[in-house]
Amino acid sequence: MGRSVKSRSIKVLIVDRCPLVRAGLTAMLKGSGIKVLGAVKTLDETSGLVREHSPNIVVVHKRSTGTEELDLLPHIKQKWPKIAVLIVAASQSPSDLLDAVRHGCSGYINEEITPAELRRVIRGLARGECILPPELLKVMLRDLAQARIGRHVTIGNRLTVPERDVLRLIIQGRTNQQIARDLRYSLGTVKGYVERIIEKLEVSDRTQAAVKAVRLGLVD
Repeated sequence: MGRSVKSRSIKVLIVDRCPLVRAGLTAMLKGSGIKVLGAVKTLDETSGLVREHSPNIVVVHKRSTGTEELDLLPHIKQKWPKIAVLIVAASQSPSDLLDAVRHGCSGYINEEITPAELRRVIRGLARGECILPPELLKVMLRDLAQARIGRHVTIGNRLTVPERDVLRLIIQGRTNQQIARDLRYSLGTVKGYVERIIEKLEVSDRTQAAVKAVRLGLVD
């Protein structure tokens, strides 16, 4: 799945068991460059539409109670790791956010977001951006580092030295602009490295690239 979003619409699938919420999110996402493929309520319906249409992003609404929405995440990410999953949540608790990222989500936002903000988030995710509070991402990556499962030699050998340097800064929560400044690269060069890192690690975005790299011990 390419990272450019200028030449075609971003394909989005919405998941929630409430018809009113599905209709609301669908209406909010109407805008230039975004195509809502459908709005479904069950895991089976989600799997069917993902197989049929290959969306770029799956938007999942999470209520303040229960974890059934998070159960959908590993199902999607194990079968389609390059699809980004955005959680629109009633709860902004750190524990809920960390659980969601560990399960594979790429972004986590409050359900009080405006339509314009939601469309901006969707476009950012499609570019591979991190849509998470940096301080909470750092906490999660620190916890993962303490429980890493070992180095994956095959994946690690795919990364060049400059890509590893960029990946280290991604893990630290740096933006592309900050990485370019720190490494004295052009912004275009950094974007190219980030795209290749995401592709080589077979993930959907920089958030999950950081998670996978720390979990597998790909950088020191």
